[in-house]
Amino acid sequence: MATTKKATKKTKEAPTTRRAAAAMHDAVDQAADKAEHIEQRVRASAADTGERLQAGKQAAADGVARSVSTVEQFVNERPLAAAGIAFAAGVVFTNLLRRR
Repeated sequence: MATTKKATKKTKEAPTTRRAAAAMHDAVDQAADKAEHIEQRVRASAADTGERLQAGKQAAADGVARSVSTVEQFVNERPLAAAGIAFAAGVVFTNLLRRR
């Protein structure tokens, strides 16, 4: 008879358990839908950021290449002036390092 009472209790609890499980499944499904939407936005934002970083990297590389070209041209046209500037920059740099 004890088993009959337990079976009866389980039968009475089952609808409540099913409702609770259904409610939890609905909550998980809603959270999954929101998470999917957020994931799509994050991925799109990451792709956009990657593209902008790549463009910035290319722009920086182009700027460095132009600067190097300008310096090379100056050194070729005025080698003594370039050597004097390099010497003066070295003196200033050395003095700055000694002060620390």
